[in-house]
Amino acid sequence: MNRNGEIHWGNCNPSLWPTNYWEVAKAYMPRGHADKRGPELCDASAILNLINACDRFRRFDNSKVRAVIKCRNDLMHSSDMSVSANWLNDFGNKLQNLIAEFKHVPKIKDESGKILQVLSSDWFVEDCDRYETDGLPSREETTSLSVYEVEKQLIQQLLEETYFQIEDKNTWTQQDNDTLQTIKKFLSDNEDLHSDFKADIVRFESLYSHLTFAEGCSL
Repeated sequence: MNRNGEIHWGNCNPSLWPTNYWEVAKAYMPRGHADKRGPELCDASAILNLINACDRFRRFDNSKVRAVIKCRNDLMHSSDMSVSANWLNDFGNKLQNLIAEFKHVPKIKDESGKILQVLSSDWFVEDCDRYETDGLPSREETTSLSVYEVEKQLIQQLLEETYFQIEDKNTWTQQDNDTLQTIKKFLSDNEDLHSDFKADIVRFESLYSHLTFAEGCSL
C-alpha cells in the first residue's frame, strides 16, 4: 500500500510484479524511473520516497526518513544553491539516525562509514581536462570527492523533478519560474556545467510554450 495514495504506473510493469519485486518498488517512486533496473541506479529521491510511502517500511521510524527528505529538499531548492557547514553537520546527523533504523541490513555499517567520510571530506573542484599535464593525479588515483560530479548530479535531479512537477500540474507558476531562473544563473556562472545542461534548458522552454502560465511569469 502507498501511504501517500499516489502510484506512478508509468514507472513499472504490473505484469512483472509476481516475479520482480523491483517493479513493485518503482510504483512508489517519483516519475522517470521506468528504466531503472535496481536501487544502485536510482537517485536518493527515489529510495527515500519508497521508504516513506511503502507500508513494508512502517515498522521503522518514519519521522527519520522525513527529516532526511526535508534536508534534501532544502538543498535542492536553496535560493543560491549553497548550504552552510552547520546545515551539512545537521544533515549528516539525520542521515546517521536514518541509517541506524536499518542496522540489521548487511554491510550497512560500511556504507555508514562511507557517508561519514564524504561529509567530513575537504571538497575541491577538479579540472578534468588538465589531469597529469599539470602534475595532477589521475582520476583513478585520487580519492577526493569531485564537486563537479556532485553538482552535476544534484542539478540533474532538480531539473528532472521540477520538469515532471510542472508537467503534472500543466501550469507554470512564479515559483517554477524562480527555480529555473536560479538554475540558469548558476549554470551561467559555471561554464563547465553550462554546456552539460543546454538540452535540459531547451526542454523547459519547449514545455513552457505549451503550458498555461500564471500572470507575470516569463522565461
